[in-house]
Amino acid sequence: MAKTFLDLLTQYAPVLALVLQAFLLSRFLDGRNRNYPLAIVYAVLLFILTSLAILWQNGVSWIVQALPPASRVQFQAALEILMHLVLLILMLQLIRQTQLERVESSKNTVWLGAIAILTFALTLYWVRDSQAEIQFNRVRQVMSFFMVLLNLYWWTLLLGSKKVSRRIMLLSTGIGLQMTGQVIGDGILSFLKSGEQYFIIISGLLVIFVTHFCSLGAWYEAFHPRNAPHPSPSFDVAIPKLRN
Repeated sequence: MAKTFLDLLTQYAPVLALVLQAFLLSRFLDGRNRNYPLAIVYAVLLFILTSLAILWQNGVSWIVQALPPASRVQFQAALEILMHLVLLILMLQLIRQTQLERVESSKNTVWLGAIAILTFALTLYWVRDSQAEIQFNRVRQVMSFFMVLLNLYWWTLLLGSKKVSRRIMLLSTGIGLQMTGQVIGDGILSFLKSGEQYFIIISGLLVIFVTHFCSLGAWYEAFHPRNAPHPSPSFDVAIPKLRN
């Protein structure tokens, strides 16, 4: 039986994503790229999540036995929500850094963090009686949408800055692409009703995968050695010796 485009997409796109994620992880072997530990944690979680998804999709016996369908949904949900929380904290850290570079008060970061916690708590309360998979999808959608709005606020700070680090701009671009693609893709897939609607599935998955690939490309470029922060030059001042 010939494979459809959907079969090829679901089979090979995660593998391509895993390869790109491995390239991103290779950037952190450079010591100059380790000043963002949360970015490293996020990249590692993303690689683990994609690896497990590929193993489960291909029916690898030990992973299927260790994570049957019900447990898999809960484990995937916990891991992906943790990944979103790490990315959210990283965003707040970078927003604070941007505010300090603009010589502005960073008190807004505290309020943004409080709003994020409140949004997350209210979402959990909203989906408390739903099935595990529905809970996971709704929490992910709300968190992704909130982070899209947060990224827009971050961009207003970046565009208003006289001097912006290219690395910060690329990190913000990558996060914006990832979260926006997730929101749009999930929105398209939410139109699925009974039965398989080929065009809707293809459209939603294409948006998610393409924006994810672009996001990884932006982060890979962000951690290129040429975008590493340059230490300020130090000058040795010769102090003349007093003659006796």
